[in-house]
Amino acid sequence: ANEIIVARTHRNAYDRALRSAGAVLVDAGTADRETNAGIRGLEAWEVESVLSTKTAAIAENFSGATRGDMPVLAEVARKHGLPLIVDAAAQLPPAENLKAPLAMGATLVVYSGGKAIGGPQSSGILAGRRDLIASAALQMLDMDVRHEAFYPPPVFFGNQRPPAIPRHGIGRGFKASKEAIVGLLTALEEFLTRDERAVAGAARDRLEAMAGMLRGECRLKAEIVAGRSAAALPRLALHVEAPPAGPGAAQLAARLRRGSPRVFLAEGRIGENVLVLDLIAVMPEEDAAVVQTIKSALE
Repeated sequence: ANEIIVARTHRNAYDRALRSAGAVLVDAGTADRETNAGIRGLEAWEVESVLSTKTAAIAENFSGATRGDMPVLAEVARKHGLPLIVDAAAQLPPAENLKAPLAMGATLVVYSGGKAIGGPQSSGILAGRRDLIASAALQMLDMDVRHEAFYPPPVFFGNQRPPAIPRHGIGRGFKASKEAIVGLLTALEEFLTRDERAVAGAARDRLEAMAGMLRGECRLKAEIVAGRSAAALPRLALHVEAPPAGPGAAQLAARLRRGSPRVFLAEGRIGENVLVLDLIAVMPEEDAAVVQTIKSALE
């Protein structure tokens, strides 16, 4: 079995990670609700209609727009004995999302070790069913060893050993270094002990100050956008005046990327002439420099 079912509304540029492991992605369902073409969302029969003897798993993109499909996918996966793999890479904070997908029926959940956790960008977390995590770990182990000397970590396999040593090493090219692992664990401990609401409040204070510094710019309007929860970081939406009166969001984004310092803004709303500033990678002492770069790019 090498097919993974993915709802059409969950397809994204990052699901290539599934294909790189050898999977064939099979689309299911329609996008009526998500595209405002209708009111119906993903339904169980749509997923079941593409099941076959080749189906290995079902995948879910756990985001605000697609989270509502989780009960349907979890029920189909449970009914047919299939693992449900959930991509929650960018769904922190709140910290409760470290457990929410598993509580909702996920078999495996993937999180980024960077982003909000603040660990190494090359790190990540795979949580869920122990035997499947053991299988994933086995893909990264050094295979250049005789079987009689091969003793994988007991935490995964107990006192048992695999009957043979695999040679595929699918994850070998993506192994995490010891330094990255320690860095991630340290960052995770800090992430779990911090006051999320206080962090979000401090971010709002910074954004309000930055919006105040931009208030005199006639070709740009700054608006604070609340996070998806009280614990999530707010962002600063920059509404850019369209050409010919202003540079337009696309041109401003290009100028900022070439500025000093270089400033990279989120471009998901660029069609609305809106750029979004996220403080997740900006230190407080850098705020003034970011604002000045934006002002210079508007000239």
